[in-house]
Amino acid sequence: MPTLLRMKSLLRNVFSKQQSDRELDAEVLSYVEILAEEKMRSGMDPEEARRSARIVPPWDRTIQAAMARPRPEPSFPARSSAASPR
Repeated sequence: MPTLLRMKSLLRNVFSKQQSDRELDAEVLSYVEILAEEKMRSGMDPEEARRSARIVPPWDRTIQAAMARPRPEPSFPARSSAASPR
């Protein structure tokens, strides 16, 4: 693959990951806000409701740990000299 195309692909992958991370952050924040609102509607003090919504239950720690692990880099198939284009 020509160097220019590889660089273009690399940049696209880096910025795509950043966009995915921003979308995930927004989704989690939205979930926390909705949960806090539900707790306030049920009669909980607003400050305590926000705090309670941010606390991670023990069964969510596995998910949190998995999300904290680095994501694997995409792998590209090795280029075989026998299969070179004509």
